[in-house]
Amino acid sequence: MREALGAGTVSDEIILNILSRRREPHDAQAMDVVVNLKLKHPPEANCGRYDTVRDLDAAA
Repeated sequence: MREALGAGTVSDEIILNILSRRREPHDAQAMDVVVNLKLKHPPEANCGRYDTVRDLDAAA
């Protein structure tokens, strides 16, 4: 409640948001990130393929 009053905004949504943030446990575990990811098949523009999956009644 003090946090909401200190911010100058008091509403039920803000107070519930502050309370929910305090309940959530902080995940301190580091994530393994792979840096050198490469695509096996680079993306290519293929408008014909797009036209086959979209609705035929859609306006062009």
